Amino acid sequence: MAPREVQPPKTTAEIGPRREAAKKVRDDLKTALGQEGLTDKEYAAIQKQYEAAKTQYNLLDDLYGKAEKAEKKAKVASGVTEFQQNVKDTATTAKVKAAETAAISASKTFQGDPNDTSKKDKKNAAYQTLNDLYDKADALGVNLPRIIAPIEGGGFGLVTAEAVPASVAETVATPKVATPRVLTRAESEALATGRELPEPTVADTLDTNNGLKDVRAKRADVTAGLAALKLPDTAANRQTVRDQIKAGKLPNIRNLPANVSGKGFDAGWQDRFKKEYPAYAWMLTELDQTKYADLFQLMNDAVKPGSEYTDELFQRKFIGTSWYTELAAGQTGRALTTAIGAYSWGEGQLAKFLTTATRMGYTDATLKSKAYEALFSKGADGKYVNPNAIGEVKASSQFLAIKKIGTSFLTPISDESVIDTLVGGRSSDDLMRTSRELAKAKFPHLANAIDAGVTLEDITYGYRRDAAQLLEVDPNTIDMSAGGYSAALGSMNNPMMSTAEWAAYIKGTPEFGWQFTKQANQQATDIGLTLARAFGKIQ
Repeated sequence: MAPREVQPPKTTAEIGPRREAAKKVRDDLKTALGQEGLTDKEYAAIQKQYEAAKTQYNLLDDLYGKAEKAEKKAKVASGVTEFQQNVKDTATTAKVKAAETAAISASKTFQGDPNDTSKKDKKNAAYQTLNDLYDKADALGVNLPRIIAPIEGGGFGLVTAEAVPASVAETVATPKVATPRVLTRAESEALATGRELPEPTVADTLDTNNGLKDVRAKRADVTAGLAALKLPDTAANRQTVRDQIKAGKLPNIRNLPANVSGKGFDAGWQDRFKKEYPAYAWMLTELDQTKYADLFQLMNDAVKPGSEYTDELFQRKFIGTSWYTELAAGQTGRALTTAIGAYSWGEGQLAKFLTTATRMGYTDATLKSKAYEALFSKGADGKYVNPNAIGEVKASSQFLAIKKIGTSFLTPISDESVIDTLVGGRSSDDLMRTSRELAKAKFPHLANAIDAGVTLEDITYGYRRDAAQLLEVDPNTIDMSAGGYSAALGSMNNPMMSTAEWAAYIKGTPEFGWQFTKQANQQATDIGLTLARAFGKIQ
C-alpha cells in the first residue's frame, strides 16, 4: 500500500497552533539549556534538540508569514467586491428612502383632509410605488424593513405595532397588517419626519385610576426587564415582560444598574473588564449592547471568575465579533487603508479610531489627517500610544515625500514639521513655499531659476553624480546641503563650478576623503611607476 499523502498546512488557522506549539518547545529547551549543573554531555544533547526545535519553529514561522500575506491579499480582493456591493446597496436604499418619504408625506396630506378622494388616490399610488421598490430591492438581495404591508381585501397600510404581534415585530422584515387603524398624533409626527415610528409602541390603554395612559415598551426596556427577572431571551418571555411593563409592574426599568444586563451577565463584570482590559473599556459606553450582543458576551465571558481566557484567545475571538467584522471590513476601514496604508496600531487603538471615524463621518482629507493625529497621539505618561506605528509611518512613502520637499531645495525638514503636515496643521504647499523662499535666501543668485520652477536638486544632480563616482559611494548618501558640497553652487560673487573645477575641488578637499579611494591609490601607484621609469629604476 502506498503511503498516504499528507498535505502541508496552508492557512494561518492550520499553521498557527503548530507554530505556537513549536515556539513553546523551542523556548522550553532554551530555558533547559541555560540551567545550572549540566554536564557537557547533557548540554550537548539539549543543544542538539534546541537547534532542531529552532529550525522547526523558523520553518513554521516562515509558512505562517506567507499564509498571512496571502490571506490579507485575498481579504483586500474580497473587500473590493464587498465595496461594489455596498455601492449598489446604498443606491437602492437611497431610492427606497425617497419613496418612503413620499409615501409618508402623502399619508400625512391625506390625514389632514381624509374626505378628499384625490389625496387618497395619491396616497395609494405612493404606497404602490414604494411596494414596487421594496420588491426590486428584494430581487437585488438588498433586504430592507418595510413601513407598509398588504392589507386583507387589497391595498397597503403603514406598519404599526398594534397591527403586528409584539413577539413577531422584532424578528420579521415584512409583517402582514391584519387591520389598519388611524395613527396617533405622536405616530403621525414621527412618520412626517422620518421612517421610524416610536419603537416599538403598544396601543393606548385605559388606566382606571388615572384615565387614558400612553404606555410604551421599548426594546431596551424589554431586554433590561428580562435581565431583572432572570428570564431566558425568548419570544414568550419578551411578551411577558411587555405585559408587566404595560401593567406598571416594572417601574424605573431603564434605571437598572448597568452591570445587570445581558444573558448570563453577573453583577460587577464591567468593572472587572475595565481593570483587566483597559484598552477596550471605552466600548462599554460607546457601543450598542443590543446590536453587538456577541461582543458584550465575549467581554463578559473573558472576566468571569475562573475564566481561562488569555490575551491571545480574547484577541482571536474579538476579531470574529460582529462589531469588528462590520468596522474592519467596512467602508471606513477600507477608506482608512486607502488613505494612509496599514500600520501597527496599539492595542485597541484601531478599533477605537474606526468607531470615532464612523460616528463622526470622517472622509477623504479629514479621515487622513485625523488618522495620523490618532497614530501620533500620546498618553498621559507622554509616550506614544501607537509606538510600533511611529517608525512605520516615518518609513512610509507619504512621510518621505514630504521630507523630499526639503531635499529638493537643500533645506532639510524636521520630523515634527512632517508630522504637523500629516495631521493637517499645514499643507504640503506651505512647506514647498517655505523651502523655496529659504533656498532663494541662501542662494540669491539662483532665485530666478527657482522662481522658474527649477529645484536645487535638479541643479545639483550632476555635481552629486560626479562626486559619488569620485568618492566611490552611493549618490543618495551625498547631502549637497551639508559640509562643503554646497560650494559647487557658487555665490553672488562666484559662479557655479565647472565639471573640472568640481572634480579638482573634491580631490583637493581632505574632508571628502578622496585620498582613500581606490582611484587615488591607483593614481599614486601610476605616478610612482612613472617616476621610477624616469629615474631608470625599472624598465
